[in-house]
Amino acid sequence: MRWFRAYCVNMILSNPQIVSYKKIEYKFDTNEFYYKNIKINLTKKSKFILLQLLLQSERLITEIVLIEKIWGDREKLKNRNLRVNILRLKNSLKPF
Repeated sequence: MRWFRAYCVNMILSNPQIVSYKKIEYKFDTNEFYYKNIKINLTKKSKFILLQLLLQSERLITEIVLIEKIWGDREKLKNRNLRVNILRLKNSLKPF
């Protein structure tokens, strides 16, 4: 959790205008995502992936970038782990 907060502080302080995208909003103080003021329940890795997507909404993010930011080393990681986490994120966002 500490690494996630440290990352968020750096990203939000360097990009303070980017805390929401369309109707999805990230509240740093509670470390939660909201859609139209309804809390979205996410895992820590799903929050991190979604935050990356929100902060870099104008850019295409490769799997390698996400793997290195989340796990640090892509050599030890199976390619499937990222896909599983993205699928969890997708399923968590389905009701919204």
